[in-house]
Amino acid sequence: MDNSCNYRSAVAYGYAHLVTDEEERLYAMTRITDSLLPGRWENSRNPPTPAELKSTSILRVRIVSASAKVRTGGPSDDRKDLKDEALRGSVWTGVVPCWLEWGGGGWEG
Repeated sequence: MDNSCNYRSAVAYGYAHLVTDEEERLYAMTRITDSLLPGRWENSRNPPTPAELKSTSILRVRIVSASAKVRTGGPSDDRKDLKDEALRGSVWTGVVPCWLEWGGGGWEG
């Protein structure tokens, strides 16, 4: 029960509309792709095939409201648990660091 995780979360509410204009669709696909890995669109096979375009939907969203939550910091133990020396000696509490890294593994594009 006493586990926690640091996180960042956002929720946006709005109205979505299917984008059908091909120029706008390609613009959106370029921006989405490059937001994940800058320059990726130009270093990919272009243009997308008709089948790829047909199988990909792009939505334009007019955001009405949004909220965000952030949890940071270290563990927070119950006061009762902190007073229990046997428990403190048998249960580890702390922070496990995590990093996200693109690439590696000898992949060549």
